[in-house]
Amino acid sequence: MNRVKKAGILAVLALLLGVLAAQHGTPQEQTRYTATFLDVFDTKTDIIGYGTSQAAFTEQMERLKEKLVCYNKLYDIYHDYEGINNIRTINDNAGVAPVVVDPEIIRLLQFSKEMYASTNGQVNIAMGSVLSIWHDYREAGNENPAEARLPSMEELRAAAEHTDITKIIIDEEASTVYLSDPEMSLDVGSIGKGYAVQRVAEYAKEIGVEHLLLSVGGNVCAVGERLDGTKWRLGIQNPDLDSEEAYVRKVDAADACVVTSGNYQRYYIVDGERYCHIIDPDTLMMEKKTRKNDIVLITVILAVAAASYIGIKGYQRVSTKEPVAVVKVEDIEYGRFPLDEDATEKIGLPDGSYNILVIKDGKADVTEASCPDGICVNHRAISSQGETIVCLPNKVVVEVENGEESDVDSMTN
Repeated sequence: MNRVKKAGILAVLALLLGVLAAQHGTPQEQTRYTATFLDVFDTKTDIIGYGTSQAAFTEQMERLKEKLVCYNKLYDIYHDYEGINNIRTINDNAGVAPVVVDPEIIRLLQFSKEMYASTNGQVNIAMGSVLSIWHDYREAGNENPAEARLPSMEELRAAAEHTDITKIIIDEEASTVYLSDPEMSLDVGSIGKGYAVQRVAEYAKEIGVEHLLLSVGGNVCAVGERLDGTKWRLGIQNPDLDSEEAYVRKVDAADACVVTSGNYQRYYIVDGERYCHIIDPDTLMMEKKTRKNDIVLITVILAVAAASYIGIKGYQRVSTKEPVAVVKVEDIEYGRFPLDEDATEKIGLPDGSYNILVIKDGKADVTEASCPDGICVNHRAISSQGETIVCLPNKVVVEVENGEESDVDSMTN
């Protein structure tokens, strides 16, 4: 074979190889990013994943956030939304008429009935009449601590007469829900957020996401594993606010959900006793103050089947040599405060709201705030890499950066 023929054959082979490479593509390097926002389900959301660029990652996260916002509106019991029949719409029409709803509400209610049966009634979304009483007393107590009081048992027992879950009438074919008891109301707070996180994780898989950690408050769902094949690691926050240990336990997860609920942040105080937001359906009473090392922990391992006010911002953590508390307000960096220098900073907002940040003995703590719920003030002081204190009403986030590589991807409380 002469040189001309050889050269021609080599040229054709090179062209074919080029076409094949273009068709199949060359795997691009993936970088780990995090998206954070504070305006969904009244809590802080973190999404950790990978992308070939920040723009590519952000595009996917916006799709996931859109889904979360949709579930938030559907499962909301406090607000109306134009063109949407949600849980509040169902409650408003109790004893009046069936309400045509989105199939996702039907699925949630059916799942909730299954959970009611499997927990012997301990998880009951029909407890809305009782929970609303406690909600009102807790809100009033936090706004005016000197006048804080407990509801009477007579009031609670009267409301408990309207918590029969069998009176939720679901017509799947017509896609309607009807509460046959006019005094009944639904409250899906015990299950709605976790269920929504599970559904969004399933959607993430449908759009091709293979490695993701979705954390919405105390509801965390892992899609696949980390990019390196190791499982995601979750830290269960220590409810003992005086302990030096940030976590009571670390849990490894892949294609699973972990849900926790602690009774040491959302509470109010009556006559020196602390009453949390978790209600015992048998006694109708709130759990009293947290005992040392006590945490209400529900761990659910479920196989994963198969720009707004804050907006989404993908970012990579920036390493810092000295430990600092990084303060962000409305996702904009407010300041960095070294943990080795004792200091007090009033984080003032244009509307007069504020948070008092105290740096002492190598820890960051929010000791006072204008927010009504006081969750940021009730939070333990933080000092470990990645720990955060969040004030949702004021859109303030305090996070520790110390240059160390944390072995925990996300934290639940």
